[in-house]
Amino acid sequence: MENLHKLKEIYLNDVDTELYEENLEQITEWEKKLIESENMLSWLAHDTTIEIKKKAKESFVSMAVTLSVNRELTEAQRLSIYAKQDGCLWILSLGESNSDEIIQGINRDINIALQNNV
Repeated sequence: MENLHKLKEIYLNDVDTELYEENLEQITEWEKKLIESENMLSWLAHDTTIEIKKKAKESFVSMAVTLSVNRELTEAQRLSIYAKQDGCLWILSLGESNSDEIIQGINRDINIALQNNV
């Protein structure tokens, strides 16, 4: 936020009215994005969020094991599980920049769960 104050000082002093309005609009937009980013980081670091993401990963792995070992599932049951897995992936992807790491971690957990299930 300190940098935004410096930006305002630099870009809003000694400029004409039109440029002032343009610069103020851009700085306001940057400020909104910064606040959103800070809020997201705070939310991601919260204990409850961490626990929700942990449960989503566990649920995804459990459903993957069910899909792989239970051949008696109906089409409707499989589609329901796929939809739930999509929801889990959405939760896991919130605030993450590297989807590959998430998928690789889930894949490792699924392989471990399958090996323990045999």
